[in-house]
Amino acid sequence: MFELINRLLHQADLSVAKTMDKSMSHGLLRYYRNIPNMRLEEIARECFVSPATLSRFCSKVDHVNYSKLSRAAREDVEYFDEITQGFADSIKDKPGITADGVAMATLENLTNALSSLRDTVDYDQVVTVARRIYNSDLSMILMHKAHRAVVTDFQLNMTLLGKPVFCTSTDNPDISSVHKNRNYVLLIPTYIDHFIGDAMTDGIKSLIDSLNESCSLRVVYFSMHPEKLDLKENECCFPLPHPTEPLPFPALVGKQLLQSVLDMVYYSYYFIHSVEEAGKNSEE
Repeated sequence: MFELINRLLHQADLSVAKTMDKSMSHGLLRYYRNIPNMRLEEIARECFVSPATLSRFCSKVDHVNYSKLSRAAREDVEYFDEITQGFADSIKDKPGITADGVAMATLENLTNALSSLRDTVDYDQVVTVARRIYNSDLSMILMHKAHRAVVTDFQLNMTLLGKPVFCTSTDNPDISSVHKNRNYVLLIPTYIDHFIGDAMTDGIKSLIDSLNESCSLRVVYFSMHPEKLDLKENECCFPLPHPTEPLPFPALVGKQLLQSVLDMVYYSYYFIHSVEEAGKNSEE
């Protein structure tokens, strides 16, 4: 188990860098380049995640000076706060914004929501949760309407723990890999629902109906707006805090290594908890 956790920690850093590079280059960075007089330093402050991640990203963009961007982001914390909050405020009430369009803003929200956990890392908790997942006989299905970096990391980490995760889209659900007569927990991270409006799409409803017909299903939502969800007997929701202020930049330095692991702990803890609660209810 010790080797497994070390492997997980190492892989987390690599997977975050890979997925964040893709998000930056294909998502928000393209959007920012269309803004007149938008300096690369400002783009860096908006998109900045960690020195390691930015270094990998900048190696793919010839005209970006990594040292200059890194120094600017670290030395001007107030400006980093200001433009991050300004961007979040400018898009939060716009209808029709897609998950890809707010990819980095979503990550900022998730980072804020997890900041208290990330700032008080409990390695014993990581090991304990990992062991409980490893020993579980249940399977998971994860929707990916949310930030793809988080989804990819979660799927990878669960696979490293010997627990494959089926990932499917909310727009065009595919449950061909789901086996009949098996227990599943469906995880639906709807923490961007304050951007896209209604948290429950027709795709999610259709998927849940199909799964209920073919297997034993437990549904766990993660939402900033749980009041929008009409929960059924086999469903529960963990309310995500709605961040009101951006996390100061220095708090992120040195913690990116643990991002995927902490995301895994965050989701998996409530996955295990919901399963146990479901078991207690069935016994009663």
